[in-house]
Order: sequence, then structure tokens, then C-alpha cells
Amino acid sequence: MSNWYLDTTLQGLRNFLRMERDSSKRAYLETLIDKLRKGIRHAEEKERDAKMIGVRNPSFDGDMVGYPEDDFDD
Repeated sequence: MSNWYLDTTLQGLRNFLRMERDSSKRAYLETLIDKLRKGIRHAEEKERDAKMIGVRNPSFDGDMVGYPEDDFDD
């Protein structure tokens, strides 16, 4: 899930980090970058999970096998 807004925000924070000389501000920026990266990773995992639910068509919560729409006729 490459999102231009998130990518440019992350790059902007990295640029500020490179320019900052104050160690407390650098630590704060590093924390923000870490949280943003974790948020991006979490969103990508949720997107992948949602895609897999659509592909597997699970019968119940936790069903990791599911079945395709065309497996059974009514």
C-alpha cells in the first residue's frame, strides 16, 4: 500500500531529522518516524487481510480456508 501522502510525510520527517541538532528534538522526530512506519505496516497488514477475506470467502470468523463463490450451487 504505497501512499504518496504517507511516503512524503515520512520523507519530510527524515529530512527534519537530518537537519536537527538538538538531541531531544531528534529523539522526538525518531519516535514520530517509528510510529508512522508502524502505522503504515499495520495498515498494509489490514489491507492484505481484507483482500484475503474477499478471496477466501470465509464462512465464520477465523475460517482460514473458506471457499470460492463458485464452489457450490444453490
